[in-house]
Amino acid sequence: MESNKTLTLRDGRILGYAEYGDPTGIPVIGFHGMPGSRLVMKAVEQAASATGARIIAPDRPGYGLSQPKKRGMLLSYVADIVELANHLSIERFAVMGISGGAPYPLACAYKIPERVTVAALISGIGPLYLPNSTRGMMTVNKMMFTLGRFSPSLAGWALPRLVRSSLPSMEQHVQDGTSASPDISPDIFAIMAADQREAIRTGGHGIIFDMRNLWRSWGFRFEDIRTPMYLWHGAADNLAPAMLAHHIADHVPGCQATFYPNEDHTGPLTKHIHEIMTIIVKASQIT
Repeated sequence: MESNKTLTLRDGRILGYAEYGDPTGIPVIGFHGMPGSRLVMKAVEQAASATGARIIAPDRPGYGLSQPKKRGMLLSYVADIVELANHLSIERFAVMGISGGAPYPLACAYKIPERVTVAALISGIGPLYLPNSTRGMMTVNKMMFTLGRFSPSLAGWALPRLVRSSLPSMEQHVQDGTSASPDISPDIFAIMAADQREAIRTGGHGIIFDMRNLWRSWGFRFEDIRTPMYLWHGAADNLAPAMLAHHIADHVPGCQATFYPNEDHTGPLTKHIHEIMTIIVKASQIT
Protein backbone atom coordinates (compact mmCIF):
# COMPACT_ATOMS: atom_id res chain seq x y z
CA MET A 1 0.00 0.00 0.00
CA GLU A 2 0.96 3.67 -0.28
CA SER A 3 3.78 4.86 2.03
CA ASN A 4 4.04 8.55 1.08
CA LYS A 5 0.63 10.14 1.55
CA THR A 6 0.02 13.64 2.89
CA LEU A 7 -2.88 15.60 4.32
CA THR A 8 -3.09 19.37 4.78
CA LEU A 9 -4.53 20.01 8.24
CA ARG A 10 -6.87 22.85 9.10
CA ASP A 11 -4.04 24.91 10.58
CA GLY A 12 -2.08 24.59 7.32
CA ARG A 13 0.49 22.03 8.49
CA ILE A 14 1.29 18.99 6.34
CA LEU A 15 0.74 15.59 7.96
CA GLY A 16 2.51 12.64 6.35
CA TYR A 17 1.22 9.11 6.68
CA ALA A 18 1.41 5.63 5.17
CA GLU A 19 -0.96 2.69 4.89
CA TYR A 20 -0.05 -0.99 5.15
CA GLY A 21 -1.85 -4.30 5.31
CA ASP A 22 -5.44 -5.03 4.22
CA PRO A 23 -6.97 -1.89 2.64
CA THR A 24 -10.47 -3.11 3.56
CA GLY A 25 -9.50 -4.38 7.01
CA ILE A 26 -10.04 -3.19 10.57
CA PRO A 27 -8.46 0.28 10.81
CA VAL A 28 -5.55 0.53 13.25
CA ILE A 29 -3.72 3.84 13.66
CA GLY A 30 -0.10 3.00 14.48
CA PHE A 31 2.26 5.38 16.29
CA HIS A 32 5.99 5.02 15.59
CA GLY A 33 8.86 5.21 18.06
CA MET A 34 11.20 8.05 19.06
CA PRO A 35 12.95 8.89 16.80
CA GLY A 36 10.90 7.23 14.10
CA SER A 37 8.56 7.57 11.17
CA ARG A 38 5.59 6.04 9.40
CA LEU A 39 7.96 3.64 7.62
CA VAL A 40 8.49 1.44 10.68
CA MET A 41 4.95 0.11 10.39
CA LYS A 42 5.98 -1.77 7.27
CA ALA A 43 7.40 -4.28 9.76
CA VAL A 44 3.79 -5.04 10.72
CA GLU A 45 2.49 -5.29 7.14
CA GLN A 46 2.62 -9.07 6.74
CA ALA A 47 0.88 -9.68 10.06
CA ALA A 48 -1.68 -6.97 9.28
CA SER A 49 -2.53 -8.51 5.90
CA ALA A 50 -2.83 -11.98 7.42
CA THR A 51 -5.13 -10.85 10.24
CA GLY A 52 -7.27 -8.37 8.32
CA ALA A 53 -5.87 -5.09 9.68
CA ARG A 54 -5.48 -1.81 7.83
CA ILE A 55 -2.53 0.01 9.37
CA ILE A 56 -2.61 3.81 9.10
CA ALA A 57 0.75 5.21 10.20
CA PRO A 58 1.10 8.99 10.67
CA ASP A 59 4.40 10.81 11.07
CA ARG A 60 4.21 12.86 14.24
CA PRO A 61 4.95 16.59 13.91
CA GLY A 62 8.55 17.19 12.86
CA TYR A 63 9.21 13.64 11.67
CA GLY A 64 9.32 12.39 8.07
CA LEU A 65 6.79 14.20 5.91
CA SER A 66 4.97 15.96 8.79
CA GLN A 67 5.68 19.59 9.48
CA PRO A 68 6.52 20.66 13.06
CA LYS A 69 3.90 21.73 15.54
CA LYS A 70 5.19 24.77 17.42
CA ARG A 71 2.95 24.47 20.45
CA GLY A 72 0.59 22.01 22.00
CA MET A 73 0.67 19.31 24.62
CA LEU A 74 0.07 15.59 24.29
CA LEU A 75 -3.73 15.80 24.38
CA SER A 76 -3.87 18.56 21.75
CA TYR A 77 -2.11 16.24 19.28
CA VAL A 78 -5.18 14.01 19.29
CA ALA A 79 -6.88 16.61 17.07
CA ASP A 80 -4.44 15.69 14.26
CA ILE A 81 -5.54 12.06 14.53
CA VAL A 82 -9.21 13.02 14.44
CA GLU A 83 -8.60 15.06 11.27
CA LEU A 84 -6.76 12.13 9.69
CA ALA A 85 -9.52 9.67 10.56
CA ASN A 86 -12.18 12.04 9.25
CA HIS A 87 -10.22 12.56 6.03
CA LEU A 88 -10.17 8.78 5.54
CA SER A 89 -13.90 8.49 6.46
CA ILE A 90 -13.08 6.24 9.40
CA GLU A 91 -15.46 6.58 12.32
CA ARG A 92 -13.96 4.07 14.77
CA PHE A 93 -10.46 2.66 14.90
CA ALA A 94 -7.92 0.91 17.10
CA VAL A 95 -4.74 2.70 18.19
CA MET A 96 -1.35 1.05 18.61
CA GLY A 97 1.90 2.56 19.87
CA ILE A 98 5.40 1.15 19.53
CA SER A 99 8.25 2.14 21.87
CA GLY A 100 8.34 5.96 22.17
CA GLY A 101 4.94 6.15 20.48
CA ALA A 102 3.16 4.78 23.58
CA PRO A 103 1.80 8.07 25.00
CA TYR A 104 -0.25 8.78 21.87
CA PRO A 105 -2.66 5.80 21.84
CA LEU A 106 -3.18 6.37 25.56
CA ALA A 107 -4.04 10.02 24.89
CA CYS A 108 -6.49 8.97 22.14
CA ALA A 109 -8.10 6.35 24.39
CA TYR A 110 -8.62 8.97 27.08
CA LYS A 111 -9.73 11.92 24.94
CA ILE A 112 -11.83 10.30 22.20
CA PRO A 113 -13.13 7.02 23.68
CA GLU A 114 -16.15 7.19 21.36
CA ARG A 115 -13.80 6.81 18.37
CA VAL A 116 -11.28 4.31 19.76
CA THR A 117 -12.16 0.61 19.88
CA VAL A 118 -8.95 -0.74 21.43
CA ALA A 119 -5.65 0.74 22.62
CA ALA A 120 -2.48 -1.33 22.36
CA LEU A 121 1.13 -0.77 23.41
CA ILE A 122 4.10 -2.75 22.09
CA SER A 123 7.35 -2.25 24.03
CA GLY A 124 5.96 1.17 24.98
CA ILE A 125 7.73 3.80 27.04
CA GLY A 126 5.88 4.99 30.12
CA PRO A 127 5.73 8.46 31.67
CA LEU A 128 9.24 9.70 32.33
CA TYR A 129 8.06 12.08 35.04
CA LEU A 130 7.76 9.10 37.39
CA PRO A 131 10.57 8.66 39.98
CA ASN A 132 13.55 6.63 38.74
CA SER A 133 11.99 6.42 35.28
CA THR A 134 15.31 5.88 33.50
CA ARG A 135 16.54 3.17 35.85
CA GLY A 136 17.46 0.06 33.86
CA MET A 137 17.94 1.92 30.57
CA MET A 138 21.11 1.32 28.56
CA THR A 139 23.57 4.16 29.08
CA VAL A 140 23.16 6.00 25.77
CA ASN A 141 19.35 6.05 26.10
CA LYS A 142 19.54 7.25 29.68
CA MET A 143 21.87 10.05 28.60
CA MET A 144 19.61 11.15 25.75
CA PHE A 145 16.41 11.04 27.80
CA THR A 146 18.09 12.91 30.65
CA LEU A 147 19.26 15.54 28.17
CA GLY A 148 15.70 15.74 26.85
CA ARG A 149 14.40 16.38 30.35
CA PHE A 150 16.50 19.51 30.83
CA SER A 151 16.64 20.68 27.22
CA PRO A 152 14.37 19.10 24.59
CA SER A 153 15.95 21.40 22.00
CA LEU A 154 19.46 20.18 22.79
CA ALA A 155 18.27 16.56 22.55
CA GLY A 156 16.72 17.47 19.20
CA TRP A 157 20.15 18.66 18.10
CA ALA A 158 22.21 15.76 19.49
CA LEU A 159 20.09 12.70 18.73
CA PRO A 160 19.89 13.21 14.92
CA ARG A 161 23.69 13.45 14.88
CA LEU A 162 23.93 10.18 16.77
CA VAL A 163 21.53 8.56 14.31
CA ARG A 164 23.44 9.93 11.31
CA SER A 165 26.69 8.52 12.69
CA SER A 166 25.14 5.04 12.86
CA LEU A 167 23.45 5.11 9.44
CA PRO A 168 26.51 4.15 7.33
CA SER A 169 26.94 0.95 9.32
CA MET A 170 23.22 0.20 9.16
CA GLU A 171 23.10 0.83 5.41
CA GLN A 172 26.11 -1.44 4.86
CA HIS A 173 24.20 -4.24 6.57
CA VAL A 174 21.22 -3.51 4.31
CA GLN A 175 23.39 -3.64 1.20
CA ASP A 176 24.94 -6.92 2.37
CA GLY A 177 21.54 -8.43 3.21
CA THR A 178 22.56 -8.87 6.85
CA SER A 179 21.42 -7.59 10.24
CA ALA A 180 23.32 -6.01 13.11
CA SER A 181 21.36 -8.16 15.56
CA PRO A 182 20.84 -11.94 15.55
CA ASP A 183 17.30 -11.34 16.88
CA ILE A 184 16.27 -9.11 13.95
CA SER A 185 15.91 -10.51 10.44
CA PRO A 186 17.68 -8.70 7.58
CA ASP A 187 14.29 -7.70 6.13
CA ILE A 188 13.15 -6.10 9.39
CA PHE A 189 16.55 -4.50 9.93
CA ALA A 190 16.28 -2.86 6.49
CA ILE A 191 12.90 -1.40 7.50
CA MET A 192 14.38 -0.06 10.73
CA ALA A 193 17.29 1.55 8.86
CA ALA A 194 14.91 3.29 6.44
CA ASP A 195 12.76 4.38 9.38
CA GLN A 196 15.68 6.02 11.18
CA ARG A 197 16.84 7.78 8.03
CA GLU A 198 13.33 9.13 7.43
CA ALA A 199 12.88 10.15 11.07
CA ILE A 200 15.59 12.79 10.86
CA ARG A 201 15.08 13.88 7.25
CA THR A 202 14.35 17.47 8.38
CA GLY A 203 16.31 17.50 11.65
CA GLY A 204 15.25 17.04 15.24
CA HIS A 205 11.88 18.82 15.48
CA GLY A 206 10.03 15.55 16.07
CA ILE A 207 12.41 14.57 18.85
CA ILE A 208 11.80 17.92 20.56
CA PHE A 209 8.04 17.34 20.29
CA ASP A 210 8.29 13.86 21.82
CA MET A 211 10.73 14.79 24.58
CA ARG A 212 8.47 17.58 25.78
CA ASN A 213 5.50 15.22 25.91
CA LEU A 214 7.36 12.37 27.59
CA TRP A 215 8.74 14.40 30.47
CA ARG A 216 5.84 16.63 31.43
CA SER A 217 2.48 15.57 32.82
CA TRP A 218 0.46 13.77 30.17
CA GLY A 219 -2.68 15.67 31.19
CA PHE A 220 -4.84 12.72 32.25
CA ARG A 221 -4.98 9.89 34.78
CA PHE A 222 -4.54 6.32 33.58
CA GLU A 223 -7.36 5.37 35.96
CA ASP A 224 -9.77 7.44 33.84
CA ILE A 225 -9.18 5.43 30.65
CA ARG A 226 -12.17 3.21 29.87
CA THR A 227 -11.14 1.96 26.43
CA PRO A 228 -10.12 -1.75 26.27
CA MET A 229 -6.36 -1.82 26.73
CA TYR A 230 -3.67 -4.35 25.80
CA LEU A 231 0.05 -4.22 26.49
CA TRP A 232 2.98 -6.42 25.38
CA HIS A 233 6.48 -5.91 26.77
CA GLY A 234 9.79 -7.70 27.11
CA ALA A 235 10.72 -8.19 30.76
CA ALA A 236 14.40 -7.60 29.89
CA ASP A 237 13.76 -4.41 27.89
CA ASN A 238 16.62 -1.94 28.54
CA LEU A 239 15.35 0.78 26.19
CA ALA A 240 11.81 1.21 27.56
CA PRO A 241 12.08 -0.24 31.09
CA ALA A 242 9.46 -2.82 32.04
CA MET A 243 8.93 -0.95 35.32
CA LEU A 244 7.15 1.82 33.41
CA ALA A 245 5.03 -0.68 31.48
CA HIS A 246 4.00 -2.28 34.78
CA HIS A 247 2.94 1.15 36.01
CA ILE A 248 0.64 1.58 33.02
CA ALA A 249 -0.72 -1.97 33.34
CA ASP A 250 -1.41 -1.48 37.04
CA HIS A 251 -3.24 1.84 36.61
CA VAL A 252 -5.33 1.46 33.43
CA PRO A 253 -8.53 -0.34 34.47
CA GLY A 254 -8.80 -3.81 32.95
CA CYS A 255 -5.50 -3.59 31.09
CA GLN A 256 -4.53 -7.00 29.71
CA ALA A 257 -0.74 -7.09 29.92
CA THR A 258 1.70 -9.70 28.66
CA PHE A 259 5.33 -9.62 29.78
CA TYR A 260 7.69 -11.92 27.92
CA PRO A 261 10.45 -13.33 30.20
CA ASN A 262 14.04 -12.69 29.05
CA GLU A 263 12.92 -10.76 25.94
CA ASP A 264 14.31 -7.36 24.99
CA HIS A 265 12.87 -4.24 23.36
CA THR A 266 12.42 -5.71 19.88
CA GLY A 267 11.13 -9.14 20.94
CA PRO A 268 7.39 -8.39 21.02
CA LEU A 269 7.49 -6.75 17.57
CA THR A 270 9.73 -9.30 15.86
CA LYS A 271 8.60 -12.53 17.54
CA HIS A 272 4.94 -12.05 18.50
CA ILE A 273 3.44 -9.57 16.03
CA HIS A 274 1.05 -12.08 14.39
CA GLU A 275 -0.37 -12.99 17.79
CA ILE A 276 -0.58 -9.31 18.76
CA MET A 277 -2.35 -8.23 15.56
CA THR A 278 -4.81 -11.12 15.87
CA ILE A 279 -5.78 -9.95 19.36
CA ILE A 280 -6.11 -6.28 18.29
CA VAL A 281 -8.33 -7.15 15.31
CA LYS A 282 -10.57 -9.51 17.30
CA ALA A 283 -10.94 -7.05 20.19
CA SER A 284 -11.80 -4.25 17.73
CA GLN A 285 -14.55 -6.37 16.18
CA ILE A 286 -16.07 -7.06 19.60
CA THR A 287 -16.21 -3.40 20.59
